[in-house]
Amino acid sequence: MEKLGKDWITDGLIDFEYKKYLMLAYMQHVDANFSATKLYPVLGELVHHYNNLIKLKRSKDSLSNDFPKTLAQIDLIHAELGYASGFHDSNELKCIEEIMEFALPFFEERIETGKSIYEFVEEQLIMKPVGIMPIYRDEGYVMLEDSSASDVLVYQYKSSIIESSTEKYRSLKTRFLFRERKSISNSVDTIKSH
Repeated sequence: MEKLGKDWITDGLIDFEYKKYLMLAYMQHVDANFSATKLYPVLGELVHHYNNLIKLKRSKDSLSNDFPKTLAQIDLIHAELGYASGFHDSNELKCIEEIMEFALPFFEERIETGKSIYEFVEEQLIMKPVGIMPIYRDEGYVMLEDSSASDVLVYQYKSSIIESSTEKYRSLKTRFLFRERKSISNSVDTIKSH
């Protein structure tokens, strides 16, 4: 399953087994992408789904805590009052909570895996300008050297900033243009002039 709907946990049939297999199928897709070192768009989707699960869990907990309570017992020896919550989970809410408890560790684990891949790529990536550096750097061309094949891969890129309520991210959209064989007579500077 390549996409997990925004409201996958509450949409359609609310059944633990069904939602479990739905989520596990999505996790297989995520694992396949991470195995191929592809972070976009799955890492962002994982963070989004994780934040939604946390928000749903907090909302449910807040609702049950804010619900009116009734006096259930009086302990005269310890001078304490015992209250019983008037909030009772329906079968659907219990199932949703069970799904959330099952799903959260999977999302946390995959997010950590995605972060480690991101950090590894960031450490291994060496960027050097070729020629004069332009003032405007949000768009341009990237040439990647494939040292195993003596090729240069040329991409066009566009960079932008994505802001969420809590963090800022930089997105990089690329479009493959062409592949060129690098040689003594066909250097990176020569390829750049094409």
